[in-house]
Amino acid sequence: MKHKNSNQLLSVLTVLGLLATTTTIVFASGASNPFQSYEGESGTLGGGATVRSLGGLPTAPTPELEASGGKFVELNATGESVTWTTTATANAIVIRASIPDASGGGGTTATLDLYVNGVYRQALNFSSQYSWVYGVNNFTNNSPSTGTPKRFYDDCMAFISGAAIASGSTIMLKKDSANTAAFYYVDMIRLENVGAALSQPANTLSITSYGATAGDGTDDTSAIQACANACQSQGKGMWVPAGTFNTSARINFNNVDIYGAGMWYSTIDTSGGNQHAFNMLNGSIQDVFFNNRETGRSTAQGHDCGVLIRGAGGWTVQRVWVHRGGAGFWCSGTDGTIKDCRSTESWADGININNGPAVDPDKLGVRLTVQNNYIIGSGDDGIAINAQNGAGTSGNMVDAKVINNNSIGSYWANGIRVAGGRNSLVQGNWVTDTGDNNGIRVGQFGGAGNPGHRHHG
Repeated sequence: MKHKNSNQLLSVLTVLGLLATTTTIVFASGASNPFQSYEGESGTLGGGATVRSLGGLPTAPTPELEASGGKFVELNATGESVTWTTTATANAIVIRASIPDASGGGGTTATLDLYVNGVYRQALNFSSQYSWVYGVNNFTNNSPSTGTPKRFYDDCMAFISGAAIASGSTIMLKKDSANTAAFYYVDMIRLENVGAALSQPANTLSITSYGATAGDGTDDTSAIQACANACQSQGKGMWVPAGTFNTSARINFNNVDIYGAGMWYSTIDTSGGNQHAFNMLNGSIQDVFFNNRETGRSTAQGHDCGVLIRGAGGWTVQRVWVHRGGAGFWCSGTDGTIKDCRSTESWADGININNGPAVDPDKLGVRLTVQNNYIIGSGDDGIAINAQNGAGTSGNMVDAKVINNNSIGSYWANGIRVAGGRNSLVQGNWVTDTGDNNGIRVGQFGGAGNPGHRHHG
């Protein structure tokens, strides 16, 4: 990833001294990602496009404050553009951008045109339905009449039509006459060369065999739950093939391994109005994308996590992407690992490892690892070690590790929060552009949570 320069609000590449033994400081650069990031302001401007920059700390939220690096490119007139030269082959793009809300709230949609080497490729579809809340603090009001706006950005994700873009090509976003939004604030793009979809593993049951149908917009909740139950009783894994499957309620898994065709292929598309997370006890999940349609931080607005996972028997979450989670990942238990995942534009924490609100054998928070994950635009802590149950030393989290992650642009709370825990290791993380609170905060959870401990020996 191309990181920010000296004008970043904060970059932290360090080891926190929360260890029982002496360690050596290791300087690293956060996560190793399979994509390349290009900041809007690093591109070449055309047609009168401008860069808007954060000039000092504002007294209220602004698009500059919530942008990566405090800068973005503004396209607001026909013919304006921004162009980058690519450094690697790519066939997929993510654009972090903002377009206007509707005058009465509820969002708008618009396209923006993509060119490769000066030749038009496709119109990309943008929406502001899942951004723009007002009144700043409660994140539940979608009415502009409430006052101060916040949460300006969302992602447009697409495979690039035609041949893959070769390294050294130019890629341009241009506001043409058909692109009708009053403005496009382009914060950054991420380019990725996505491989072929994965095949169904042996000893798995497909959700389509239990009635789930891809791409038809019907509710697949019951079918996926039926498949999960069958997997549990037969001791088999669950297969989520390529395609988009719709859910409207939480689905429960007990010691089930879940496999998808890849983050760019297997999509769980959640509806608003209720809780809808994958609620897992032990087991594993890999290679799935969760598209949460949350419009605010209340259940009625679809507020729920992407993945809830716990268990005394160990678990693994890898190569899972949660977009607009609240939180993206909520993880407790013993011997759990979350790695190579993405949480983008979450309404709450990106990744929260914790020990639950009360002592529970399946939620102890022992030896949990967060490694090589990418978090951007979190509405609470980017990553949190959250020893919340207040049971003292006997209930405190132990041996948590947060290693080589990216936490970028948290617009509420901290880039990384260490709230309690004994022998916690936070090392080699890239934390930048927190719009509120701190890059890293160390303390305890509220007034009754477990404290952090440093032991000298």
